[in-house]
Amino acid sequence: MPTGVSTDAQLAAIGLAIPGLPTTGSSSLATLVRQAITGGWSQQQLIQAIYNSKVFAARFPGIRGPDGHLLMSPAQYLQQEDQIRGVMKGFGLGWWHYNQPDDFAKFIQNGITADQVQTRLQLSQQLLRNNPQIVTELQRMFPMAGDMVKYGALGWLLDPSKGTQHFEQYITAAQMELSARQSGFNVSPETQGGQFGDVNARRQFFLGLAGRGISASQAEQAFAQGGPQLAQMKTLAARYHEGEISDKEFASALFSPNPQLEAKRQMLVSEEQAQWKAGSAWAQGQGGGLAAMRTTEALDR
Repeated sequence: MPTGVSTDAQLAAIGLAIPGLPTTGSSSLATLVRQAITGGWSQQQLIQAIYNSKVFAARFPGIRGPDGHLLMSPAQYLQQEDQIRGVMKGFGLGWWHYNQPDDFAKFIQNGITADQVQTRLQLSQQLLRNNPQIVTELQRMFPMAGDMVKYGALGWLLDPSKGTQHFEQYITAAQMELSARQSGFNVSPETQGGQFGDVNARRQFFLGLAGRGISASQAEQAFAQGGPQLAQMKTLAARYHEGEISDKEFASALFSPNPQLEAKRQMLVSEEQAQWKAGSAWAQGQGGGLAAMRTTEALDR
């Protein structure tokens, strides 16, 4: 017999070096070991045969990259499976989410770690489950979020074909749009008089804010403060026949300087001062830009 794989001890060592494979049955590591003994393979030949076998591919379906190379060792792969399984169990997911190798394949292959799975499950259980309005906003903004109707928010979030940051930004954008809507900004579809454009323009606007690192809470605060200011500026623009104030333009100015809008504000301040002298609280507080706009209720009647 040629040198190489020649003893049971050597074969056992090779088998232990590749954990997770079945050692019994017709499709098993034992079958390949018997072939190695019969054929007089070297240890390297046996290892390569194991890596190229159907039994290996079935047990480690996500271990290879697009070009076929191994992304990690089998032991590292099994460790990632255990970590993801532990997170899913910890959140109370049913066993059918983590009882087959295919349940983990695309997560591991796409570099989605247990920590990222945990982030997604936290979003599902701690945010979306308790805030159905955000789910509704997601479905308004993103056609793909319509999968929630079929699979639920959990199924949508566990889609392994997209990175975790993708879902975080989508949810943040939906939270921002909801905050804007609740603060009086018209983010309805154009057919309903919305001033942020069609669904693509709305999506681009709020995803753009999320992409700049603006948090949902920061946006909520800005829209809550800006909503009354927008209403006041619109009132004065109408009073002095200075044209329309776009909700989207005003919303943009809450996060980025807008010299043209600020110039219009200053002009309205001047008009207010000239008309009402010191009788308006806003005319006295012009130094703080858009955030300083105030009018008395009586003057707006």
